Amino acid sequence: MSAVPTIAHNKITNAAQLPLQVMAMYPEQTALLLLNKLDETKKSNKAISYGQLNQHVQQLQQALTQYGFKPKDRVVVLLRPSINLYALLIALLSLGLIAVFVDPKMGSKRIGQTLRKSHCLAIVGERRLLRWRWLMPTLWQIPAVSIEELLQTSPQQTAQQARTNPFLDCSDNDNALITYTSGSTGLPKGAARTHQSLITQHQALQRLWRDQPGTTVMTQLPVMALHFLSSGVSTLFVNLNGNRLTPNQLQQLMQKAKQQNVTRIIGFPRLVEILTRHLLAKEQTWTEINYIAIGGCSVSVRLCRQMKLAFPNARIEVIYGATEAEPITSVSIDEVINESSPNGYLVGKPASVAEVLIVPTMDSATGLDEGTLLARKLPPGVIGEVLVKGPHVIKQYVDNEELTQSLKVPTADGQVWHRTGDTGYFDGRGRLWLTGRIKDIIELADMTIYPYPLECRVEMLPGVINGILVACRGKATLALVASAKANRQHIADEVQRICHQLEVPLPRLSWMNQLPFDRRHHSKVDRQLLRQQLS
Repeated sequence: MSAVPTIAHNKITNAAQLPLQVMAMYPEQTALLLLNKLDETKKSNKAISYGQLNQHVQQLQQALTQYGFKPKDRVVVLLRPSINLYALLIALLSLGLIAVFVDPKMGSKRIGQTLRKSHCLAIVGERRLLRWRWLMPTLWQIPAVSIEELLQTSPQQTAQQARTNPFLDCSDNDNALITYTSGSTGLPKGAARTHQSLITQHQALQRLWRDQPGTTVMTQLPVMALHFLSSGVSTLFVNLNGNRLTPNQLQQLMQKAKQQNVTRIIGFPRLVEILTRHLLAKEQTWTEINYIAIGGCSVSVRLCRQMKLAFPNARIEVIYGATEAEPITSVSIDEVINESSPNGYLVGKPASVAEVLIVPTMDSATGLDEGTLLARKLPPGVIGEVLVKGPHVIKQYVDNEELTQSLKVPTADGQVWHRTGDTGYFDGRGRLWLTGRIKDIIELADMTIYPYPLECRVEMLPGVINGILVACRGKATLALVASAKANRQHIADEVQRICHQLEVPLPRLSWMNQLPFDRRHHSKVDRQLLRQQLS
């Protein structure tokens, strides 16, 4: 059995170096507090210091080595957000192993097919989750070990190794993480992140968010925990469904956050929106919060105005990014609020690490070279599809060269231009405005309609809760959700006025009690399901 390597480094070559350094520097500081229940009597909330996490990682490093795992082995991780998940992730990365995550929304059949073709050598998961593996015959041939079994492995290390966390040198192109999602076509899409792309992403987010060791952040974003652990902040991870929280429970959540000295909130808009509504209904403010960053879906002007009232001392930003590139741009909500007649959603100027390009929409980038792409660059004010380039951008999809060529244009410096799937334009101040997903563009006989310009103006109208524009039966349909006291005729008149301003035909209005949202975060409207409901 090979010994765990110990290597001295100055240059950061492994994404695990960052959290390992933090663990050594701040052993007494809280690293993670997972809030699974608001009722403390159930003892389901788990906290761990950086020093304790360090010991946890060491134990898993040793166990993985004893099990015979080698650098570049692909290991499927079947763990829910937990201390074990992040300790295992750091241990895998430190040893040069590749952590593989699969979106559970893909369904059991497609998950089995994906993993069978993924060249994964093992599965590590919770014991009770691994029991379900026997219902998926495609997984029977992949060896599995429970996290509980790994943690029970007898340590076989020297005193020096116990004091020093090892990590393996990795090249710029060595993969660290592979994340499989269903993709827009429904086919599995494996996004591969290298160690260097993770390091660059961390550095870009740190500049953007200005993380300071010793501060506490509240989040619902599992994927960002590695960044926070690399920054030396304490993370309150809210593993709760905000939509199901009662006013009393929301008050409890805020109280727990204040007890943990939370000063920053970073995550999807939905939780912040729920907290904002609660604060304003109670005529309260949360003055301890000094920074909020939200992203992952469009953010309305109304929510921006409400957040300024509920969090009067906070610097609040909207972050635009993608699975393949995070961050892309950012903007202060003050800028968003100051735009009285927006033509889309303002997402701001490119991050320091990113370059953004607007070109005419295309079906595929296969065979396209960078010179031809750059020659198609559109001037400010003209809508096209959004591409992004930077050292943090994922360069390829695992074992899917066809998809890689369709969505990536290689550059002379070894990077790629990534097609985000969004449309938008630059204004005269170099700020990016989004106008809708390419797949949501409405093509009529004599006109192309982009949904966001109309939607963002409609959602500014008094009484309108949601307004989503989709194509249904060959016609543009505006699905509207309004408050109980809203004047529907006045809203209809205002929609007609807005359409005249935007020079687009008046869509059919469909009044609805509620819109279908994504099940996981309840932040994005499920437009495909909405089209089905309207049909």
